Amino acid sequence: MIRKRAKNDIKMINERNSSIELLRIVAMLMIVLCHMVTHGNVSYIQNSISIPRLWYNLIAMGGNIGTNLFVIITGYYLIESKSKFYFFRVLCFIFEVLFYSIIIYIILISFKIIPFNISKFIKAFFPITYQTWWFASAYFVLYIFHPFLNKMLSNITKEQFKFLLMLEILFWSIIPTFLLSHYQSNNLLWLATLYCISAYYKKYGIGGIIPGKEKYLICISFLLLYISSILIIYIRKIFNINNINPLFFYDRQSFFILVISFFLFVLFLRLKIHSQKWINVISSTTFGVYLIHDNPDVRHILWTYIFDITKIKDSVYFPLYTIFILFYVFITCSIIDMLRQIIINICCDSLKEKISKKINLFWGKFNIAQL
Repeated sequence: MIRKRAKNDIKMINERNSSIELLRIVAMLMIVLCHMVTHGNVSYIQNSISIPRLWYNLIAMGGNIGTNLFVIITGYYLIESKSKFYFFRVLCFIFEVLFYSIIIYIILISFKIIPFNISKFIKAFFPITYQTWWFASAYFVLYIFHPFLNKMLSNITKEQFKFLLMLEILFWSIIPTFLLSHYQSNNLLWLATLYCISAYYKKYGIGGIIPGKEKYLICISFLLLYISSILIIYIRKIFNINNINPLFFYDRQSFFILVISFFLFVLFLRLKIHSQKWINVISSTTFGVYLIHDNPDVRHILWTYIFDITKIKDSVYFPLYTIFILFYVFITCSIIDMLRQIIINICCDSLKEKISKKINLFWGKFNIAQL
């Protein structure tokens, strides 16, 4: 039974769309690279332009693009999903988050890397509730409610759907970008907005004159975004204004970030890469990579003590150094998550199947799969 289930898991991984799975990998690489400089407390006080500063401005935008991409991919796949394993998948998600939260805390306490704290001990067992990882908590709620969201979106017309998107983009992207106000917004609402955008694309496509021009829209938005960060540096220098953040337009809800994220997804979707086992296997570890490297305690140790890049942030070799660290961290975390998957498949296979049957039997009464 274990071998059969393991083969089925491998088959599912192999049958994934490798174009999208490659995008997951790219998205996580951008996130890790961004975290390296943001959580590594890299900053440039002087209003000067240098190779390290230009590189910093480039990689700092990747984190929010990568985050948006993960939700867009989710919306594309889940909008037409009627899986009877809905609650089992929710349970698997909770288990993975809980696994890393508890294991990481136990390891750090055991080796006396961090002191025991009753508050942290409790939070380690409730990582989603206490938002140890903000994305995991927001994504969890989105996933819980997605069948109901799908039901609503499937019962409105194309024009109504289009109007809904116009309102969401206006209030939670255009207004925050140009009027400096996160108008009644939060992480969950933004994830839901990205979900709806992707769902609309899955149902109706883009249309008009846009198809085939994705790369131009990406390049234009990227250049506007990147140039804005450089122009703000010069404005700060000329007018002696230091309270303007050069990365002002890099916000997750920025209209430019949204355009880059969405059309990057469309571009990868159209690559039509044949199923590649190695891409799909690595992609299956990306969420684990996020949970490991961005655990609050781990990221402090990682970017403050193991890789203190503040010491070389002004070196011309700064870009090469960050690339080396990026692949070192990503590969290490990916291998750890592969081992976790293997152990779970071997040790908990029969238990997973029993739990799955009981959950589906219980929740079948609510007809969630029929929404």
